[in-house]
Order: sequence, then C-alpha cells, then structure tokens
Amino acid sequence: MPKELKLTIDSRLENIELVSLAVHALVSYYGFEDKTAKAIELCLVEAMNNSIKHSYDNQPGNPLEIKVFFVTDYLQIDIIDYGRGMSCPLQKRELPKLDPNSIASLPECGYGLYLMQQIMDDVKYNVVGLANIFTLIKYINLKKVPMPKQIFSDDFA
Repeated sequence: MPKELKLTIDSRLENIELVSLAVHALVSYYGFEDKTAKAIELCLVEAMNNSIKHSYDNQPGNPLEIKVFFVTDYLQIDIIDYGRGMSCPLQKRELPKLDPNSIASLPECGYGLYLMQQIMDDVKYNVVGLANIFTLIKYINLKKVPMPKQIFSDDFA
C-alpha cells in the first residue's frame, strides 16, 4: 500500500516554499540523492507556480492541493487546482529558441514544462470534474535506496 501525504495551501506564491521544503525533506528521507531531491523540488515549485499564476491568476483564497505518493518503485506528486485549465498542450517539448536581446521573444509557456519533462520520468495532466491534476512521476532505483537516516543524533539523547 502506498504511503501518502496531502498538503493544502492557499494560492499565494509565498506558500510554495513551505511545500517545497517538506517534499524535499521527504524525498531525501526516502533515499533520493540530494541532486535528484533538488531537481524534484524544482519541478514541484514550477508546477505550483503555474497553478497559482495561470490557473488562479495570482489570486489568493483558492486551494492548491499537493498529494505525494511513495509507491514501491516510484514517487508520484499530484498538484491539484480548481481554476482555469492548462492552455498549453502537454506534449513532449523541445527547448524553444531564444533571442537573448529581446524579452518579447520569450514564449508564454513551455520552459517550465520542458524542464519538468527532462527531470521527471513522466509528466501528466488530467481534468477530473472541476479539478486540474498535474502529475509528476519519478521512478526509484531500488538498488541505490539507502536505509532511512537516523533522525536524532546521540547529541540529543
């Protein structure tokens, strides 16, 4: 049976740090190397930013749910909002070309999704009823997963 954590925050950008710290600690605890834990955290932050900025138009007072599932061989993170749906199609992205001398050349969407697709093993988007569900999946290499770290050192005993 998978282990599950559910967090709900108000749709304010300053709340993202709380979730990212918690999820980073959890994925580190469950054996992901620090580099991978930071990359997963980056993807989560990008997805939460997108929900707040695009789905909720930066308006506070809306729920943003984050569900983290630790399954036998993978980690799944669902970011759920109830605002406007995703306008960019969820297809495999190529890195868009930029003109470094023109801010106007920056595309409206795509870089965050490109980044998430490069880091995560699977990225999905579904609409279920009124819920927009953005899913990030990272497979666990079971051969490299160490035993959980000791939470308290002897200094605290």
